[in-house]
Amino acid sequence: MSATIIAIANRKGGCGKTTTAVNLAAALAIRKKTVLLVDVDPQANTTMAMGVDIDGTGPSVAEVLLEKEVPVREAVIRNCKVDLLPSSLRLHRAQKQLASITNGELRLRSRLREIRDDYDYIILDTPPSLGTLLNNALNACTDVLIPIDVGYYSLIGVKELLTEIELLKDTNPELQVSGVLITMAEHTNLSADIDRAVREEFGRRVFKTRIRKNVRIAEAPSHMMNIFQYDPASRGALDYKSLAEEVVKWQKHRQERKGSARGAAN
Repeated sequence: MSATIIAIANRKGGCGKTTTAVNLAAALAIRKKTVLLVDVDPQANTTMAMGVDIDGTGPSVAEVLLEKEVPVREAVIRNCKVDLLPSSLRLHRAQKQLASITNGELRLRSRLREIRDDYDYIILDTPPSLGTLLNNALNACTDVLIPIDVGYYSLIGVKELLTEIELLKDTNPELQVSGVLITMAEHTNLSADIDRAVREEFGRRVFKTRIRKNVRIAEAPSHMMNIFQYDPASRGALDYKSLAEEVVKWQKHRQERKGSARGAAN
């Protein structure tokens, strides 16, 4: 069965996109799922968190997007738990070139088709700005997971992202927002207010899991570790385990609905 491709996206920076991409991937791997992380952000934070040199000479997502003769599997860095298609400093330049290529925003979807059957899940970390790279990720994915932190500006950019998603459904009919994730949750009045507003806005699409603010999550990337490697007993690890469980459940429910629909059609 082809992989579920999840883009972690929000127009606002600092809301936990990379943290969620890295730790959700790790949590799914712990559940014995095969997982590929794809770093589509020129900042390459996911790549660095995985301990990979962003100035390396090996092929990266930049070459995969621009050079059709570069095999995707040769660019993937194999790991005992989570595989990585890394970003690099070259992606800054690549995004400008992609903008001038016919159907450049469909390149990632085309390339991931070559390896989609190799994995249960493909997780895309995306840049916090609208443009060719974000659109590549949205055209390639089946699902969008939106992390929203509980700060004052938490909902800024979400409406722009939702508008972009609606526009891209012509080129990617599979595209849907499958979940909204509240991150950096605290026991404060502001946190409770934002939590309430998000749940009123998005209803059942909000994950029951909330990622609580936890210093261990913040420390892990500086050690080039995910939270399960750094502190598997921490609140952050418990929260991302819970999120992975929810993701697996909604994917199972979707497959069951599709199976029922096919059965009814026959």
